Parts: sequence; structure tokens; C-alpha cells
Amino acid sequence: MDVSLRPAQEADLPLYYRWQDEEPHWDRYSCGPVQLVHPYPVFRARYVEALSGGGEIAFSVLADARVVGRMVAYDENPRNRSMEIGYYLSEDARGQGIGREALALFVGILFTWPGKRLHKLYATTWAENLASIALLEHAGFRLDGRLRDHYMIDGRYSDELCYSLLRSEWQGA
Repeated sequence: MDVSLRPAQEADLPLYYRWQDEEPHWDRYSCGPVQLVHPYPVFRARYVEALSGGGEIAFSVLADARVVGRMVAYDENPRNRSMEIGYYLSEDARGQGIGREALALFVGILFTWPGKRLHKLYATTWAENLASIALLEHAGFRLDGRLRDHYMIDGRYSDELCYSLLRSEWQGA
């Protein structure tokens, strides 16, 4: 299977919206506050603003030229030269190695982005999301810490894990 990334396009947004709207466990795949799914025009306007304002870098994940996921980087800290990353694969694309290839490509793009010279990438995940943990660790990310009882999922509190990858670790890999 040919896995590649391309910058997110406005034509991808209906698919991104559908994933968020139809994913039965969206709260398990998002570390941010789970928000109500707004009507599509609101979703589109916010996404276009984030992309055009430079607040987010988004790439679509393609498998054999079909959009099956997205990779995003946001919350850039220019002082510390760091960014948080996030990712999502559609249910039919999971468990096939697509995420591993896409994340490796995305990390390479971010660490070589002209003018950014990032020092560190980091990601947070639900402590029970074993697939996300395995994905991060396979890509060389290391566990930095645990926020205890940080999520309310399925009516109970659970921990959040924070992983990071330094440029020097990526270059040495």
C-alpha cells in the first residue's frame, strides 16, 4: 500500500467532519475538550481560519491516493521551538501500518520545515489508547509524564500520557 501525505485541502473538510460526526468514540481519540459537533458551515469556517491563520499545520493521510486520515501540528511555542501533534485514521484504515508510515513522514516534514527549526514535538493520549501509545513509541517518542485522572471517559476518570520526540533523537534514529 502506498502511504503519503499532502497538505489538507478545503475539499477534505467534509470527510474530516464526517469522521468527527460519526466516530462513536471521538472522546477517546481527542485529548482536547470534547466539543459538540457544530453544523458543517461552522466547522468549515473554524478549520479554514485555523489553516489560513497559521495556527495549525494539517496534512491528509493518503493510502493508495484515498484520504484515510489526517495529521495536525498546532500550539507552536516559538520560544521553546516545540509543537503539539495529533492524528486520526478512519476506522477502515486502522491496524494496517498506515499510521506508522504517515507519522514517520509527518515528523520528517515538521523537523525539516523551512524556517521553523523545531526542537521538540509532543503528543498526548489517553492512557488506555494502546494503539496510539504503540504508534508514538514506534516513532521514537518517549513518555514524559502522566496527568492522573485527567480524562472523564465512559463515566470514569482516566490518565493522560504525554510523549515527546526531540530533533536530536529523530536525527539519530
